Amino acid sequence: MSNHFESDNTNYKVLISGAGIAGLATAYWLDKYGFQVTVVECADRIREGGYPVDIEGSAVEVTKRMSIETTLRKSHINTDKITFKTPEGETVATLPLEWIQESGRDEASIELPRGKLANILFEETRKQHIHFLFANSIRSMKAHSKGVEVMFQNGKEKVFHYVIGADGVHSNTRYLSLGGEEEFIRYLGYNFYGSTIPNRLKLTKEALIQSTPGRSAIFYEIGDGSSVHALLATKSDKALSVEQEPRSLYQEQFLEKFPEKDWKIPDLKKDLQESTEGYYDMVAQVHLPAWSKNRIAFVGDAAFAPSFLSGQGTSLALIGAYVLAGELATKNDFTAAFSEYETKLRSFVEEQQNSAYESAAILIPATKEDIDKRDYLLTALQSASKQEISKGEPENISYAFDLPEY
Repeated sequence: MSNHFESDNTNYKVLISGAGIAGLATAYWLDKYGFQVTVVECADRIREGGYPVDIEGSAVEVTKRMSIETTLRKSHINTDKITFKTPEGETVATLPLEWIQESGRDEASIELPRGKLANILFEETRKQHIHFLFANSIRSMKAHSKGVEVMFQNGKEKVFHYVIGADGVHSNTRYLSLGGEEEFIRYLGYNFYGSTIPNRLKLTKEALIQSTPGRSAIFYEIGDGSSVHALLATKSDKALSVEQEPRSLYQEQFLEKFPEKDWKIPDLKKDLQESTEGYYDMVAQVHLPAWSKNRIAFVGDAAFAPSFLSGQGTSLALIGAYVLAGELATKNDFTAAFSEYETKLRSFVEEQQNSAYESAAILIPATKEDIDKRDYLLTALQSASKQEISKGEPENISYAFDLPEY
């Protein structure tokens, strides 16, 4: 890969809002291309925790080009089976994970805790010339012909050539430049609460799903043997978001739907209440009419969140960061760069977003009929051979994106 753009970009200052996967990856590439990069993050450090994430298809190639693939594989969880149970603990089926994954998924994919990925990316960016502003955020922005005037929450002001919003589904950058999120967020009909808790279920390189109509408790062993990531999801006509309820109340609302007398999950209430890292939100996607406005562009969940149901948020963040930075580095006109970034990626992103609806039927069946249909399919798969499954495998979504060379 050529670095001959560096000398052309050293005068360009870029502010990235958000030190998550998309923000860190975008910062990495822009610094590689010689931009002066600042990352602002409202938290006081890189966020730990989070459920296991998958890096698949062309996103794996992005990590190779970042020279971090080998490091990431050292944290590979390699979940090898998934068990479906009733709330009472009766086993419906146990299957090798690969048997129920979409046919387009790659054996070379990497699965690791989100916090581990974020820290690996952060360690890479610390080797560069990137300036981090933790415990801070953007208070206001004003774009003009030569840059973007930014005022930070700490009262300081600075002008940047470009601002990149990589600050998640509820993006502050997007709010300041495009307005309220209502017209951009597509609620998928579910709310969730997640946290890392002790591995009382004694899972090993496996996942467990317990379902009743409109409710699922999902557990992933996260690779250390001692912990699992718990995700409680419920179907609801009402979307709840992080701005609407305090965490303790939101937690209680979920625990009420998973009473200990009905759900055979040891010490779930106690463990969730003792956990300090619980998080919650609606299950939603972001659909923007355009991924940029003037000198401000968006990447990752801020631009095109596919929801955790798709399993593609991390891969899209890595690919999006690579393409956005590459286009800015190779084009003299930022409007052309932002436009080409969107042109190259939009159809691929939309395909991944569409996959969320299929996953919902497996992870969180909405009705008794949906559960019966799913369980019938699972038991049929369990009794079939892998060869029989592959013969009847339908055409499915592709996770391969033709990465440009920059």
